[in-house]
Amino acid sequence: ICGPSDVSVYIEDFNQTSQYDWYFSDASSFIDYPNDSITKLFKSAGCYDVTMHTTTAYGCTLSIDFSCLFSILEVPVAAFNFDPEHPTNTNPYVSVVNKSINDAERVWLFGEQKVKDEEIVYRYFDEAGSDSLVTLVVTSVDGCVDTLTRHIPFLIETLLYYPKSFTPNDDGLNDVFEIKGEAISSEDFLLIIYDRWGKAM
Repeated sequence: ICGPSDVSVYIEDFNQTSQYDWYFSDASSFIDYPNDSITKLFKSAGCYDVTMHTTTAYGCTLSIDFSCLFSILEVPVAAFNFDPEHPTNTNPYVSVVNKSINDAERVWLFGEQKVKDEEIVYRYFDEAGSDSLVTLVVTSVDGCVDTLTRHIPFLIETLLYYPKSFTPNDDGLNDVFEIKGEAISSEDFLLIIYDRWGKAM
């Protein structure tokens, strides 16, 4: 059983006049439990012994030991980091690194694309955001599964490239003042050029 998990024990020949005491190897116990079944949550991995002690209405007693009645398997913990944390239009390549615990197999899901058993996956992200959700599914050697999904936010960076000066004298050198760059919008764009004396031209 992959933990944490609730497990149940049933008594086939339950007698309401008898007293049933349950003892578990994790030091928990249920004395004079009134029902024909008992359910207990096991959070930690391990092999758990159970002892049932019965006392009839006439004072007769019986103890039954169940060695390793419950075997709780250790579950993996899915985890991953990515670098950079925020891909941009100028730096869209991301390294997604597995940081899972107790994983034997792993499957990466990038949108509809699937990548298996890689510790590090290199991805190209774009502003469309189709692959911004990354899911990692890890499986332990015992077949227990854990899943983690994270969103990788894509940021838009505005870069401007402009000349510090220009000489519009038709000599073929720096005749045109031109702004180039990344993610430049004509909306709310204001450009003021000053001469060397600080006067707006």
